[in-house]
Amino acid sequence: MKKLIIFILCTMLNAAAFANDVVRIIVPVGPGATVDELARIVAPALSKHLNKTVIVENKPGGSGIVAMENVASATPDGLTLIMTNNGLTNIAPILQPNIGYTSSSFTSVGVVGVSPLVLVVSSQNTTNNLKELTEGIKKGNKASWASSSVGTAPHLLGEIYKDTLSLDIVNVMYKTFTQAMIDVSENRVTMLFDTPNSKILGLIDTNKMKPIAVTSKQRLAELPNVPTVSEQGFSFLTASVWFGLAVPSTTPQPITTSLVTAMTAVLKDQEVKEKLKKAGMEQSPASPSDSQKYIDSERERWGTILKKSKVKLD
Repeated sequence: MKKLIIFILCTMLNAAAFANDVVRIIVPVGPGATVDELARIVAPALSKHLNKTVIVENKPGGSGIVAMENVASATPDGLTLIMTNNGLTNIAPILQPNIGYTSSSFTSVGVVGVSPLVLVVSSQNTTNNLKELTEGIKKGNKASWASSSVGTAPHLLGEIYKDTLSLDIVNVMYKTFTQAMIDVSENRVTMLFDTPNSKILGLIDTNKMKPIAVTSKQRLAELPNVPTVSEQGFSFLTASVWFGLAVPSTTPQPITTSLVTAMTAVLKDQEVKEKLKKAGMEQSPASPSDSQKYIDSERERWGTILKKSKVKLD
């Protein structure tokens, strides 16, 4: 009985704190990445529906893992959220079992959207498709791919491409995707897998980057002339990523429910929908209330992919 009373009192205190204080959305990487763009799209609308101030804080470090660890152990009062993705939530704990969190350390309050990736090279690069890129690497062309976080889809697709075809490619890790995009556009790094966000599309539109494949099952409306990986004979690279908000799994249910309700309203907001579309997002296959089940199923799917590919971190 005593433990029950303490639990109820703690829940009430947390709920009171949530009702009055500022909500922080932690972005586990620096500015320029898709998770950062999405957090800044969602924050104003979430502020409106929660009727409280919502701010975005960039906390880069350790390929995003430092922020994930910090949020996992944060006070579970609903005031600290993290904008995460399948790489950080589902994949990193599989590849790095000694990090300070697991997938079950978090509870989803809503998947903001899902997105395939586009493989881009510099417009200075003579490669026009995946076949040419692969043949060039096999002939001895020096090649590298950019990524910013260990275990994310942009990192893992490079690893899977490299390992499946036994290619000699170097991974160049960046603190921010902004610098990665610059180096790829200037042909200092060969290629980059990324979501078709506004920055990538802008670099494509200004002829600084050249898209050579998309990882979706069908061609993208934004890039109708770019063939899919399957069309080019590389179906093992077919993949999509999810992005969403989460809180520590110890957060009391009443607070989690309030956040889920707010996110449900946010994702129905027409202005938010339009901004997410421009950021390369497709509508989430799961409502906020069902998002945790979807995330769990994606963890199983990527676990199977990793097992088949035999990708391991050095």
